[in-house]
Amino acid sequence: AEIEECVRRIMVSVHLNQPNPHIISLTINKLLVLLVLVLGEKKKSDLEIAIQDSADYMTYNYADKSLSIEHLSQRAALSTCYYMRKFKEYQSATPHQFLQTVRLSAAKQQLLTTSQSIETIADNCGFSSASHFIMAFRKSTGITPHQYRTQWK
Repeated sequence: AEIEECVRRIMVSVHLNQPNPHIISLTINKLLVLLVLVLGEKKKSDLEIAIQDSADYMTYNYADKSLSIEHLSQRAALSTCYYMRKFKEYQSATPHQFLQTVRLSAAKQQLLTTSQSIETIADNCGFSSASHFIMAFRKSTGITPHQYRTQWK
């Protein structure tokens, strides 16, 4: 619509025999910028949209301990192997790595903003146990959740 409006302004100005070079120059400049933006936009395929939807679903449902690759691949209407391969291609991480990162990020936020126990935070963030949470946290950050909390609070 904006592109059509720019073209219309130029045509009207020329048609009325009142071309103002400054206004036409600005309009052409705007037209070129709009064209570059439109041409630069890459349309996402249905597959890319399905993978992004899956990543968004994990981001909003990270606390659900029953999230599984099978469930996520079914939501995306893809076979499990193909889903895992394409997820890694588009998100640069496996679904498990992506979910783990989201959960650890949520846990870090809770460690800094609440006084809840490590066990409660582990449960809130979808980890199967506090020990699994502590192990994953240490592997990711190099320190325990307790050390993280005391270091940054």
